[in-house]
Amino acid sequence: MLAAALMFGSATLTPMVIAEEGPLGLLGLVGWLAWVVWTVTYGITLIRLSPSGSAVGGS
Repeated sequence: MLAAALMFGSATLTPMVIAEEGPLGLLGLVGWLAWVVWTVTYGITLIRLSPSGSAVGGS
C-alpha cells in the first residue's frame, strides 16, 4: 500500500516536479524501490514455502 501511495503521489505531483527541482522527484523512486523489495521478499518466501502434506518425488 505504501509503494502504491508513493507512486500515485509521484504521478500526481509530476507538474510540480517538472517545474522546479526538489525532493518530490524522489517519491516515485522510493515507491518503485519499495515495490521491488516487497516483490523480491514475497518471492523468496514463496520459493522457501514447502507444500504441506506432500513429499517431493514421492508417491
